[in-house]
Amino acid sequence: HYKKGDYIYNPGDDGDAMYFINSGKVEVLTKKGHLVSILRHGDCFGEGSLLEDRNYRITAARCSTPVDVIRVSKNDFDRYLKSSS
Repeated sequence: HYKKGDYIYNPGDDGDAMYFINSGKVEVLTKKGHLVSILRHGDCFGEGSLLEDRNYRITAARCSTPVDVIRVSKNDFDRYLKSSS
């Protein structure tokens, strides 16, 4: 659970997971703090660092309301991809 104003991650953080929003709203921001998008219940984010060769964040994810997420680690994600092949 994250409180309003909490950052789930920041630019430069390790990209070791992706997230699914169970409740609340998350703002995706550039390094300079510009709003890219607002995500809501059912949306996912953070998958870019799992799908690309880089393993660091290029954006920030900030909670604009209290937020509950499901976190999927890179290990679980990779294991899922291997089992789906």
